[in-house]
Amino acid sequence: MRINGSRQDAFTLVEVTMSMAVATVLMGGLASGLVIASRAIPDSQSALSKTVVAYHSAQQIAGELYCATSFTERTPTAITFTVADRDNNLSPETIRYAWSGTPGDPLTRKYNTDPVVTVVQDVQEFDLSYVTRSATTTVDTVVTSVTEEALLASFEGWPGIPTPTVTGVPVNIDSWTAEFLLASSLPANTTHLAITRVQLRMMQGTRGAAGVFSVGIHRAKGGGNPVPAPSGLGTPAAGTGLFLTTSYGWAQFNFFDVSIQNPTKDYVIVVKGTSGAGSDVLVERYYDKSAPKDDPIALWTTDGGAKWAPRPNTRDDYDFPFRVYGTYETTETVPQEVTSYWLQSVGITLRTSSDTSTRVSTSIEVLNQPEVTGP
Repeated sequence: MRINGSRQDAFTLVEVTMSMAVATVLMGGLASGLVIASRAIPDSQSALSKTVVAYHSAQQIAGELYCATSFTERTPTAITFTVADRDNNLSPETIRYAWSGTPGDPLTRKYNTDPVVTVVQDVQEFDLSYVTRSATTTVDTVVTSVTEEALLASFEGWPGIPTPTVTGVPVNIDSWTAEFLLASSLPANTTHLAITRVQLRMMQGTRGAAGVFSVGIHRAKGGGNPVPAPSGLGTPAAGTGLFLTTSYGWAQFNFFDVSIQNPTKDYVIVVKGTSGAGSDVLVERYYDKSAPKDDPIALWTTDGGAKWAPRPNTRDDYDFPFRVYGTYETTETVPQEVTSYWLQSVGITLRTSSDTSTRVSTSIEVLNQPEVTGP
């Protein structure tokens, strides 16, 4: 085509028509591609989306477990552990992941004291498994045992002497009685002794029921001397003639603080009058010249403990009937096998869909392999 004597190139009608046809085909292809691509994008409820969510959640848990330094909770559906300080307060951080075990409930995470947050909704399966290594060693362990209340010492008569002479020894302000005893049943490894009660055979005195007295536990002066030391152990038990009968019978006196660390075996029961005068109460005493030599020794005084009778060469002829009860504690060192455990890895299984094919399973090695309380 020429215009004003010059020539210009242009599309012919056929060329324009052909170009439009080609463009239409290309646009149709692009539109089809977009449709196909849009259909390839998964929606949030698809199996693929569920798998992706579970995968990222499991990876989050695994990443934090990798740095764990200690564990305080390890169950199939919950785990609590610490990681190194993250906020420069010189204290480790505590993290807890947990699932209730009810399908549909969320998997949650708690960080220190912050509120619980949801990691993933609608959990159908969450399971944690643990791989530990162990080592067993033998160590000496101190084992402590405490007995039930038991009879520690007693005297109720001499073998072969069925009818000893029975008399009553008066107890008042100045006149006291005492009975030395050996708690021979105490094992050599006894570390603590508690005397809980004493029984004596007593009755009201000749002046009726007015007598007031105390029953205490003393150490012996020692070195072969059975005389009681001046100070008692714990608080003496109080007594009165009002609770005694007019004939000899067993009277019981309870103790609440006669507690002895590293005890010896020799003690003395001391009965003192605390008010009144004269024969306010009587303590039953046995006497026989042919009595055998034994551990208990009967003693009495009429001058408030300044001097004690009888003479040493006749002490085996006398005894006050008594029973002493208590508990004791023993310790012994025994070899014991101790097994220690260290956590090596944690297995994580997570599923957020009813479709079992969406289950995600992974395992993470714990870098520090901290010691834990069991396999």
